[in-house]
Amino acid sequence: VYSLEGKALLDYRVEMVNTLTSPREMKSEITVTRLDGTLIQHLNQTIKDTDHGFTSDSEQGQGGGFCLGEGMCMSYVGSQTARAFASTLVVDPPSALRILRTELQNGKAVQFYREKYVRIHQ
Repeated sequence: VYSLEGKALLDYRVEMVNTLTSPREMKSEITVTRLDGTLIQHLNQTIKDTDHGFTSDSEQGQGGGFCLGEGMCMSYVGSQTARAFASTLVVDPPSALRILRTELQNGKAVQFYREKYVRIHQ
């Protein structure tokens, strides 16, 4: 986690288990582990609704996104509490995904998250 000035604020580890529930739907079980051992768990449902677009539903909010080609995608998820996340996703074949996530409060950036996911099971 980084401040608006780019200062590192917090380190954490993310584990995600994806399960295809249909050819166009995926359920993700996400566990965030902070350095102090605190666990935060999230569930997310992603539905591919066009060839390049998707919708997303989780306890963090609802939204969606689309892919622009060459492994570049973007998404936006918002909630009723004026908290939202705008994300840039970069797929690095064959098995990695990098995400730059901007946390927004009332439409203004409050902090950034840099994440890298690597597939460990196929």
